[in-house]
Amino acid sequence: MKVIYEKKTDDLYYRDGSVHPLKCSAHLHYYVEIVYMREGRAKAFIDSDVYEIKSGDLLLVFPNRIHRFEDMVCNNKYDLFIINPDIVSDLSERISEENPEDPVIRNVKRNERLLSLIGILSDVKNFPQAYRDTLIRGYF
Repeated sequence: MKVIYEKKTDDLYYRDGSVHPLKCSAHLHYYVEIVYMREGRAKAFIDSDVYEIKSGDLLLVFPNRIHRFEDMVCNNKYDLFIINPDIVSDLSERISEENPEDPVIRNVKRNERLLSLIGILSDVKNFPQAYRDTLIRGYF
C-alpha cells in the first residue's frame, strides 16, 4: 500500500460531506483529523485497525497516523475537520504524548457540548481569515 504524507498550510480545513463521499487513499499528516458522521456509515482504517463510524459518531485521528476512509452506504452526510494541533499548545503537548484506546466517540448527538463545538467549527469557515485562528484557539 502506498502512503502519502500530506503537507497542510491552513490551521483549519473543513469539508461539508453532503456533496463528497468519505473516501480517500492512505495518508498521514501532522494535523488532527475529526469526522462527525451526521448520517450514514463508513469504515475508517487507522494504522492496522478498522473502525465503523455510524450516524452520530465522532472519529478522532491523531497526528502522524496512517489512515483512510471508505463509504459503506451512498449519500453519507458528515463534517470533516483537519486542525493544526499547534494552534493550542496544550492540545499539541497532550496529543503528542497520548493515543486514544478507541478513536470513536459514540452517540455524540447526545452530548450538547461536542455538538455545539462541531457547529461552531463548521461555521468558522464563514469568518474572515484574519479571525479564524483566534476563534479556533478560543474554542479549543
